[in-house]
Amino acid sequence: MEDEFNNVRAAHRAYDCVQSFLTPLYREEFEEFPIRPTELRALMEVVNAEMVRRMQIVTEASQSVSKARH
Repeated sequence: MEDEFNNVRAAHRAYDCVQSFLTPLYREEFEEFPIRPTELRALMEVVNAEMVRRMQIVTEASQSVSKARH
């Protein structure tokens, strides 16, 4: 289960990384950014889907542990 928590953390870090691409610090850097917004959106969708998948695994594991305790 610890590995699954680490997987969720990794997915969250990837999400944060993509978010930083979507909100540049300086507007002029954004205009020179070589990736199109549609490509970033597609990447964001994949990262979000993976984060949801990993969170579901952790949720299911914690529910199994909770049921086993009762």
